[in-house]
Order: sequence, then structure tokens, then C-alpha cells
Amino acid sequence: MKRLILILLLPLFTFSQNDCGERPIKPNKINNQTNKEYKNSAEYLSYKKILKSWKHCVSPLGISEKLDAGLEKKLIKENEQPINPCGDKPLKPKREKNQSIDEYRKTPGHKTYREKLKEWKSCMSPIGNLKANKLTNDNNAIEGNPKVVSPCGNKPLKPVRDEGLNHEEYRQTAEHIVFRQKLKEWRSCMKNEK
Repeated sequence: MKRLILILLLPLFTFSQNDCGERPIKPNKINNQTNKEYKNSAEYLSYKKILKSWKHCVSPLGISEKLDAGLEKKLIKENEQPINPCGDKPLKPKREKNQSIDEYRKTPGHKTYREKLKEWKSCMSPIGNLKANKLTNDNNAIEGNPKVVSPCGNKPLKPVRDEGLNHEEYRQTAEHIVFRQKLKEWRSCMKNEK
């Protein structure tokens, strides 16, 4: 069945795709050359090699090999996509026949579904997605895998303000000045990373 489809689609592929190129041109025979010398010449032998590969390329087998290779590349690209740290959306339990919507919503299965859906939605939100990525990085660090850190390092921590200092006095402390400098360097590094 597969070969029949390929044979039917052969004209479509041969005219629409030009991956194989034009048919190679046969070299001309020199006047004083015999048939045996002509068929053993370097030009003729290279022509035969090129012709053989061209025929394989335009054959149904060659086309199916190209299609299979394209499908493999597509599957590899799909597998390289990042895995969602939030997981798949939870499945809604089925409602039984002759069950009112109020009764259905009070069932324990539906209650757990709503809780899981709420957690999944908060994880999928932009803010929740950041938290989920942080959780996966923390889990990797706990399991022995190194924590994923950007080349710029972690964001510098703001120093704690001592009691009795107002905002202006706090900003003039040596710790805060060093913090502001490190923060400026970190932000410029993050900006260059994007």
C-alpha cells in the first residue's frame, strides 16, 4: 500500500522537488575511440556513478528514504522541546448519567480535580511558571544535579537595613553602595545575555 501511494505521488515529487538535480549528461564518444575504450574512460565511469545515484534519488525508494529522514528530523526536534515543569492539564472526571451538576460538583473526584486544576493554572501563569522553574532547579540541586545558574550568577542580595537608619542614611552605607554597584554589573550582564 505504501509503495502504491509513493508510485502515485512520484510525478508530484519529481516535478515539485528538485533535490536530486538534473539528469547527468552522457559524455560524447571521441571519433577514434572504440566502444571498449569509451566505456572504460574516466569521464564515462564517473558519469555512470553519478547517473546511478541520481536514479536512486528520483526512485520511489529514494523518495521514501528522504521522507523518512525528514520525519526523523521532525521527531528529533519535537523531542528536543523543553518539558513542561507543570505537567499536563489534569483530566476532568466523567459525570455519571442522571447526575445533576450540583451532585457532580460535590463528588470527591471532582473536588480533587478542581484543586489540581487550580494548582496547574497557577503554575502555568507567567508568575507561577517562574516559580515552577525555580522549583525544578532547586529539586535538581537536591537530587545531586548542579543548580542551573546563568553565566552572570545570581542576583545580588540587598543588605539588611539597621534599625534607626532612614532611607537616605541607609543608601549611604558602604554595604548598600557595594550592593548597587554589583546590581548594576549584574543587570548589564543579563542585558547582554539576551
